[in-house]
Amino acid sequence: MEFTLFPYSFIERKERTKAVFQKFIDGELSFQILNNDIYSPENSQFLDLLYDITAIFKTQLPKMPKDYMYRQIFDIKHKTLVLIEGKKVIGGICYRPFYEKNFVEIVFCAVDNISQVKGYGGFMMDCFKEHTKSEAYFNMSNRKNADSSMDYFLKTLGATAQTFRKKSQDYLNKSYKVRSQSLYFLTYADNTAIGYFEKNGFTTDIKLKNWIGYIKDYDGGTLMQCKVYWEVNYINKDEFVREIKLKALTKLSGQNNFLKVYPGIDPAQFDSISDIPGFENIKTTDYCEGKPHSTTNIHIIMGFLISDLQNNTNAWPFLQPVKTSEAWDYYNIIKRPIDLGTMEKKIQNNLYKTFKEFNDDFKLMISNCFLYNHPSTTFYKCAENLESYYDNRIKFLKFDKTNE
Repeated sequence: MEFTLFPYSFIERKERTKAVFQKFIDGELSFQILNNDIYSPENSQFLDLLYDITAIFKTQLPKMPKDYMYRQIFDIKHKTLVLIEGKKVIGGICYRPFYEKNFVEIVFCAVDNISQVKGYGGFMMDCFKEHTKSEAYFNMSNRKNADSSMDYFLKTLGATAQTFRKKSQDYLNKSYKVRSQSLYFLTYADNTAIGYFEKNGFTTDIKLKNWIGYIKDYDGGTLMQCKVYWEVNYINKDEFVREIKLKALTKLSGQNNFLKVYPGIDPAQFDSISDIPGFENIKTTDYCEGKPHSTTNIHIIMGFLISDLQNNTNAWPFLQPVKTSEAWDYYNIIKRPIDLGTMEKKIQNNLYKTFKEFNDDFKLMISNCFLYNHPSTTFYKCAENLESYYDNRIKFLKFDKTNE
């Protein structure tokens, strides 16, 4: 029997990913790179698709001024990856490349309502990572091989969209050597999008230094960064992970006996579990012997649990501390504020000595939400759903919340 710490959410997510990937293999799902290139013979077709994705951005990003959105999408310096199912645009990422600075700015990113929570958003980001690697590789190679700045300019000028207009499946088996220049994504995410970006490898810990003055700054947004690894094929990442696991198992098989097959035993001569061949080589754990969880195990489980909570669709109001710009009187009413981001930092700094302390903080976070918000609000309902999800997780882990 296969055991995983959080089987339901991960298995469901994996099945969604497999279904989307299979559509890509079957040709039902594809992506295309667009820009407002007036010299392209396909410009009219590009414009139609750009209008389609603009409609999705307008719906999913209602706070963004419409005229500003049009200016960015149709700016010749910007490009847009559109995800297409059949003949319908279902999502897209508008971006501006700064390959000479080794980063890409994500300006807008969204999928339509029907396609959300089905794995399309994550797959779209995987396609985006692979495509930008292709663009960046071309750009870096031309810079390296150009005899002069004018030579480089002419080569780049000749690299129309046709250069990158491969069949989508051409990206499946594409691989690159690890390059000295790393490639990064930068974007400003609002509170509702932070969870999505975190699941796709983004972090608020900004390592890149040369972006200041190049990308657009948004009030109320959180700057996030993602490092793109040359050696990983993101579209086919399941196969990549499978190969890594196979190599690890092959290496471990020469150092351990866990793959050794022992002969069967005669039931008539079986007196105790220690009579099972190979049992004497097994080191039992506290869990097997019915002992309490060790402190190390508790911290590991708290780490997995906080990550699982952050990825829950109801967690978005609780990912970061409440901003006074959004709720000016919050800290006048709530005297002991807490959020999932703060809890994560406390885990990382080993500030939780028992699971009870972790549990108390989570319950305090929910109580704070109930105290500040009216039961009819979205925040209140998110708190109810997240608490129910948390309690089910605790039951699954069989924790005694009062003692550990």
